[in-house]
Amino acid sequence: MAVDRSAAETALREYAGLTQADARVLVRAVVAAAEHDALDLIAGDTPVPSSIADGRALRLKRICDEAGRMLRPREVEVVLRVPPATATATVRRMMATYPGSVDRHLRGLLQHTATVTETGSAEGGLRYSIYFDEPAALDFAHQLLQRRGLTRDVRMRRSEQTLDVPRRIGGADPLQTLGIER
Repeated sequence: MAVDRSAAETALREYAGLTQADARVLVRAVVAAAEHDALDLIAGDTPVPSSIADGRALRLKRICDEAGRMLRPREVEVVLRVPPATATATVRRMMATYPGSVDRHLRGLLQHTATVTETGSAEGGLRYSIYFDEPAALDFAHQLLQRRGLTRDVRMRRSEQTLDVPRRIGGADPLQTLGIER
């Protein structure tokens, strides 16, 4: 099989479930990020990643920047040709290493993948159960609450991809902090 843009688009459609248009856009982003990597390696003045994991995180950050969005876990698996656990670890490393660069992508992901359900009672406490379609959005939502010191009585259920939060934390509405509209 010839290795060209068409083959890459086909791989993304078949293995990541993308539409033709989305596959084309993602291939362009990957190619642009690879070009940036090559030029930065030759003429850049930033440190070169010292481990494979750091290199993957930087490459993923550049792909997300070029795509203008956060990649879904399955897309990361296909694009980087890694197993699910490595894809998840790469996303987390990228979030930890480049928070300023990926915040905007993660905010968009958080706002578009969150489903809020009102739970609790007046006696036991009124709460929100927030389900996230994407694990990265769950991690980022928890991180945003941590940044503002709003994690008291917050329960993260990673296996269910939910945050269970009081409706008020220290007088603040956690949904507003997360940028989630009801």
